[in-house]
Amino acid sequence: MLFVRFLAFGDVLLTMPVIEALARSENVSHVDLLTGAEYADDLRRSPWVRHVFAYDARIGRMHRHDGRSRHVEHDSEIGEYDVVVDLHTRAVPLGEELEALIAGLRGHRRVGYASPFSPSPADYTLAARGRDEHAVEYYARSVADLIDVPLGNGSMRITEAERAQAAMRLPPDPVCMAPGARYPWKRWPAESYAKLAGLLAAEGYSPLLIGQRPFDEPYVRAVRRLRDIPAIMDSTVELANLMAAAGLVIANNSGLTALAAASGAQVVCVHSHTLPAMWRPWGDGHANLTGEPGPCGCVGPAPHDLATPCGKGISPEDVFGAVIRLSRGRS
Repeated sequence: MLFVRFLAFGDVLLTMPVIEALARSENVSHVDLLTGAEYADDLRRSPWVRHVFAYDARIGRMHRHDGRSRHVEHDSEIGEYDVVVDLHTRAVPLGEELEALIAGLRGHRRVGYASPFSPSPADYTLAARGRDEHAVEYYARSVADLIDVPLGNGSMRITEAERAQAAMRLPPDPVCMAPGARYPWKRWPAESYAKLAGLLAAEGYSPLLIGQRPFDEPYVRAVRRLRDIPAIMDSTVELANLMAAAGLVIANNSGLTALAAASGAQVVCVHSHTLPAMWRPWGDGHANLTGEPGPCGCVGPAPHDLATPCGKGISPEDVFGAVIRLSRGRS
């Protein structure tokens, strides 16, 4: 079986619980994944993926990453599969090159966007309305006839040595804070993160700002201008190790939220114009905070996103309270 998911990082990670269930099922011999080259190093850490086919659109080349040996085969070709699962809805256009690549995949059975499973992009975005259905469960419906075990937690393979090495970079009693997000309407204000850092420090925690993408760095700097907080900008592989070692992460609803959950950390997720029912961190032991319904000054969200509550009015005290509740549950 071949899963296909290019956009975006958090969405790609949310395929992992489904891939885990399929890999453990008696109906599927193996699962491979086709994705963007920028995600390959993270996704080949999944113990449930045999091969990650990583397409580098900048140079038009395909590389195959072996999930177990870490071997990389350059200029690889994708063979024929019994099932090809295309999880794109085209709500965000993929471009002619990726469309042609996906259209040329060989499979005896194609499910996902190319089937009646997903008749329109709007259905994907609004799937959770009135159904309390997570994106992972929505993905799973495309291959429900092949899954005979419960959905997995989608965890990454992080070794004790990697965790211990990451812990050496952390302050005592760390709480990671990820203030970045690709879209501005998803970002909790820098002022709120700075005030939250003060509340955490007063309680004996050590707040640590983290980020990886170019769009993360300006918001990490914005928080640091308001309060002197240590920060680490690193690859997603290293951030996963850090979050696993820290055990507790505060983040906007973004790719780093999904990465934190996949690394085994508990997450306090600040939702802004995203549906917690569909996009909350997968698994148990997390906290999800949403704002109050009503008009806001955010510019850019689509009408269906704008209709969900803005999170910018969530108070630092509320987020701090969620951190304390999760922390006490861990002790």
